[in-house]
Amino acid sequence: DFYQNVIGGYVIPQLKTRTHPIKIHSAGAADFREAISLAIMILEDHRKDPSSWGALTPHKDIVIYATEFDPIIFKKGKKFTYSKSEISQGFIDEGRVKNFFDHVPAPVWNLYFDEKHLLDGTTSYKLKKEVRAMIKIRNRNLRSQHPKNVDVILFLHTAYLMGPMTLRTT
Repeated sequence: DFYQNVIGGYVIPQLKTRTHPIKIHSAGAADFREAISLAIMILEDHRKDPSSWGALTPHKDIVIYATEFDPIIFKKGKKFTYSKSEISQGFIDEGRVKNFFDHVPAPVWNLYFDEKHLLDGTTSYKLKKEVRAMIKIRNRNLRSQHPKNVDVILFLHTAYLMGPMTLRTT
């Protein structure tokens, strides 16, 4: 799947070779689950083997810029609070991309999310502040405003929605 093969198998090993702070752009980030997944994968890799990152410390040296154009989606996403069903849906409809959150065991969830039991009997998960601090969100149109000098650009959700014909012309 995308997260295990591309992010875990290629992107993170490349990031670990850097000697300077790292900037990542999650473009068309919707409700920021893609940026959160990336942050958690990086933090988990660092937690399991901090020496493999050299002098880099994710909380201090990695910034993930997450941009979203739609103001309604942006407003919902900036709360960084998700229901169990929202997390299990993944990033793309109809299960076309396996959700990173499916790979996260419950003890690991507790490192990155605060569980809240709501009055209606449901449970929500709010991203912890220390993880949230790695993610800089912006309500922006990518045609006119985007982060500069980034090391990695992710646009999985945007590419899926735009389709191959649109991507060739942008």
